[in-house]
Amino acid sequence: MKITIQNRHGLNIVLKYTQVDHAKGLAFLQHGFGGFKEQSHILAMAETFHKNGISTVNFDATHSFGESGGDLVHATITNHYHDLVDVVQWAMSQPWFQSPFYLAGHSLGGATTLNYALNHPQHVKGVVPTSAVVSGKLWKETKSESYLKNWQEKGFYEKKSSSKPGVKGHASWGLMEDAQRYDLSVGIENLRMPALFVVGGEDVTTTPAHQKLLYGKWGGEKMYHEIQGCGHTFRSPEELAELRAVLDQWLYKVN
Repeated sequence: MKITIQNRHGLNIVLKYTQVDHAKGLAFLQHGFGGFKEQSHILAMAETFHKNGISTVNFDATHSFGESGGDLVHATITNHYHDLVDVVQWAMSQPWFQSPFYLAGHSLGGATTLNYALNHPQHVKGVVPTSAVVSGKLWKETKSESYLKNWQEKGFYEKKSSSKPGVKGHASWGLMEDAQRYDLSVGIENLRMPALFVVGGEDVTTTPAHQKLLYGKWGGEKMYHEIQGCGHTFRSPEELAELRAVLDQWLYKVN
């Protein structure tokens, strides 16, 4: 069921709610920068939740390449996080809402799920950060000085969608500036819900070392998995199958 709501800024958020029979739980899924709710890795996770008896809400964040309002040039971790909070708050008024719920996200979406768990631990049953942006500082360190200088001086760089050929937008330097406000590794030792960390073995943006930092500090039951030969986004049939398998294994243990 596709639904359109409005966020706190009056922009449309388009979401998809999928209810399974006799649902044992609910999960919210959020894509990363320039992503959208129908990306193959988002759908792979949603399908795995469904297999395990969990209904899902996956949505297009504003300022992205999905159906929601806004423009990519305004995308930030803060905006992505506010959209997640607004979607959850809307869902709380629906008859099918269940709490505590699961959170799963990729890249910037991984950062927002961690931030939500830190701010609202009582609502969260389990977290699945995949290729998560851990902090603005660590993300910035993966970029060369020349790359950062060019981005800052121009004020933006062109972002092309790998999932929607021909679709492109601009990433503002404000995205990097906003990211410096965040370090999602701070305080996670106090969290007690289970977590599954997944990353590509060849990810140079949100590296395995970044994810191991989170894994090492996490206070609850935890699982870590690297998909060998994979970059920042899980794309190939083999990578998606491995993502499904490890999520299925984790859910079998914690659900």
